[in-house]
Amino acid sequence: MKKILALTFLLLATTWSTAFAHTHIASSTPADGDVITTPLQEITLTFEGKLEAGSTFTLKQDGQDVAVTTAVDDAVLTGTTTEPLANGAYDLHWNIIGADGHVIEGDIAFTVDAPVEKPAEEPIEQEKAEVTSEVQPTETVEAPQQEKAQASKAPLLIGGGLAIILLLAVVMMRRKK
Repeated sequence: MKKILALTFLLLATTWSTAFAHTHIASSTPADGDVITTPLQEITLTFEGKLEAGSTFTLKQDGQDVAVTTAVDDAVLTGTTTEPLANGAYDLHWNIIGADGHVIEGDIAFTVDAPVEKPAEEPIEQEKAEVTSEVQPTETVEAPQQEKAQASKAPLLIGGGLAIILLLAVVMMRRKK
């Protein structure tokens, strides 16, 4: 009986490490929800592990594709545009192949609000426009952040479920005695 319990625990312990070995995103520039106030021409995604060839991302503004050239260097996926990005809201969808061969994907939403050269007569209007645009992206970006928070709870829920199943198995075995 004790051998079965020990083998079950050993099996769970060894498969747990492989289940959580996927390559996750460590950081990005810009980050999810960022409001960029300087001209942006390069996007960098850094992952926790090495990326394989074929890892890429797409960038969209108002549903329209934005031309981006991507390159993979170890754990960093970089995208460059020929021109700085125009002001507006952007959705980036990354799709990578981790070192373990698993395909992982995710989304990052950000806003570009770089200053536009205007005549010196209108500096007050420009400040009002910046304040207005800073409030709007915060409201539209909250949903993706909540999705990421929910997605990161999945390993905890799986681990908790397995622990409960293991506990129930032990209780059932003891009752049979």
